[in-house]
Amino acid sequence: MKEKRGITLIALVVTIVVLLILVGASISMLTGYNGIITKSKTTKEENNKQSATEIINLKITNTQMKVYAKENRMPILQEIADDFCEDNEIQYVTLESKKTGSIEKITVGEAKSIYTKLKDYPYEFEIN
Repeated sequence: MKEKRGITLIALVVTIVVLLILVGASISMLTGYNGIITKSKTTKEENNKQSATEIINLKITNTQMKVYAKENRMPILQEIADDFCEDNEIQYVTLESKKTGSIEKITVGEAKSIYTKLKDYPYEFEIN
């Protein structure tokens, strides 16, 4: 008698089922609620938000340094708003009206703070 060597049908089915379970678990880890792709999108969004905040903070600090070096005083809110006119990415939202518009149109007046937006991320600053 010849010995028949080969894989049985049951072993083949079990192998396929195990592979399908592994594939399902891998796809779930990639795309699920707490998956790698979701986490990378969240991290990217948070990074963009922090980057926008840092750009605005640097612009405010730069304005403060220029005014202080020139006139030995801290700038008023209107001077900071006027300095923002040079940057086309920045928009403002006034505290009173909450309407978005061009930074060139802003008149601060008696307001103590204004909102700005950079890359759709809001930022509020005030002068004490």
